Amino acid sequence: MDLLAVDEKYNVNLEPAMYKYLGQIKPEKDIATDKCGPIATTYEDIMSFLGTLENDTPENDIIANNATTVISSYQNLNRYDVQTLSCHQDDLETAKLQLEEKNATIECLKNQLKSERKAACDKMASQKHCHATKTKELENKYRTIVERHQKFIEQLISEKTDLTQKCDSLARQIKEMEQKIQRDIKVITERHAVELQRAKENMAASEKIRRERWLEMKTSKIKEMTVKGLEPELHNMMEQHQQEIQELRRAHIKELQDTELRAMRRSNQQLEQLRIELTDSHEKMLAKEKDILTTRYKENLEEQEVHFQMQQKTFTEHFEREKSALIAEQKKRDQETSATIQQMELHFQKETERLKEQHEIAKKNFEESLRKEWLAWSDDYKKQQNAKFTRAEAVIRNDCQKERDRHIEIAIVRLEKEAREMRIKLQQSFDNKLELMKEDYDVKLQTAIKSENIYKNKLLLLEERLKCTETQFKKTENKLKECMFNLNNMNETVTKLTIERDDAKEIAKQEIEIEKRELEEKISSLYQEITQRNNINRDQFMTQLHSRIKLVVTQKVLTIKNLNKKLEDVNSRCEHLEKLLDQQRKEYILKSL
Repeated sequence: MDLLAVDEKYNVNLEPAMYKYLGQIKPEKDIATDKCGPIATTYEDIMSFLGTLENDTPENDIIANNATTVISSYQNLNRYDVQTLSCHQDDLETAKLQLEEKNATIECLKNQLKSERKAACDKMASQKHCHATKTKELENKYRTIVERHQKFIEQLISEKTDLTQKCDSLARQIKEMEQKIQRDIKVITERHAVELQRAKENMAASEKIRRERWLEMKTSKIKEMTVKGLEPELHNMMEQHQQEIQELRRAHIKELQDTELRAMRRSNQQLEQLRIELTDSHEKMLAKEKDILTTRYKENLEEQEVHFQMQQKTFTEHFEREKSALIAEQKKRDQETSATIQQMELHFQKETERLKEQHEIAKKNFEESLRKEWLAWSDDYKKQQNAKFTRAEAVIRNDCQKERDRHIEIAIVRLEKEAREMRIKLQQSFDNKLELMKEDYDVKLQTAIKSENIYKNKLLLLEERLKCTETQFKKTENKLKECMFNLNNMNETVTKLTIERDDAKEIAKQEIEIEKRELEEKISSLYQEITQRNNINRDQFMTQLHSRIKLVVTQKVLTIKNLNKKLEDVNSRCEHLEKLLDQQRKEYILKSL
């Protein structure tokens, strides 16, 4: 009975242990078939299984103790029954076999742990190698992009400098030519006035001398012939005297007209000679100024090339320094990560998170520094441009006011003495001014276009710098896609702005043509009125001409004011466009950050 009780206890203790081990062995899977799955999950499963095995070791000890007690009981009870001993020996052998199987499973699991650790190390090394190759490829790609955009920016800057120099030279030439023409016209008008005054004085003196001689002769004859019978002869003499006076007046009027015609012809000949001389001198001055401008242009180009080469060298040195620093940091981090992986695999995730945070902080600091530098540079550039524009506007206004006063004085004298050639001169001067205004408008529009292109290129440079800093991380491709999308939006806005600019240009051209036609009609009407009223009294004609000239001058002043207003509108539009570009650039930078 005691032996049966011991056997029942032994069987009761063995059954739950067997069920536990069977439950632990069933969920275990073949690792070789599930290599595609994550390494962390398999590692955690193995560690949990080993923990359960360690927890089950006391139960195994209990079973072993029960087995020893059973063996001792069997040894003590050899006296009673040999058959029962054989049965119990079979049970003991089965228990030993189960223990051996469990030990074998534990060893297999340890081997699998070692293999999993090796696979994890191999994967980490391969990932590092792939990451290094990708970073090198991205660095090469973005270097080529940066070089290409730098060349494009240099070309745009050189073109802008050329255009600004050409505009300045043309403005100076125009001012010098106008000043020379005004001086020559003043000299001619003064000479003509002096000659007319001399002719008038000579005629008046000759008339006075003739009258005095005639009076002396007549008084002497009257004194000699004081007889009363000579009264009819005296009446006849008086009539003859009146007739002679009328004839002298007529002759005097004819002589005055002849002298005026001669003076007009002389003045016209002198004006033609002066025009020819002025054209020759103008051509010579233009040739000299062209040579001087070419030399200056070449010198400025050489200076700018040297400056840009120095900037390129500084940028490349800065880029190489940053690259070396980043490579050193990467080496240090790789050493730290390798040491931590060898020492403690459990702290691997914490260290990677810490490294990511440090890298993000460095990235943010670098981006903030770049952003501050760019903002400072853009503010300085805007201030310089605003100062230049204000100076140029002040100079142009002063010149316009001076030229307006001079044109008013010159036009009065010119219309008094050159009524027949007025139409041709006005048409030529007006056509030249219109052509100059058109050229000025075209140049300003081209400068606005080029400024827009420069701002676009600056935006592209900033984007590329940000991309160069982001090439060291895994998320570069996504940010590049976002940048391309934003660039497409910017191109659409630029096309819209160019369409608006073209519309404004066409409207300005139409208004200029309308004003030109109106002025031509007014000039033709003035010319017709002048031809009709040449036979009327000269004083009234001159007063009317003076009033008409004032009207024409005021109309010209109004047209100049309107054109200046249009210029201000165009400049305001350009400033508005620049502000829009700045806002879009800031929004793009914020989005990229």
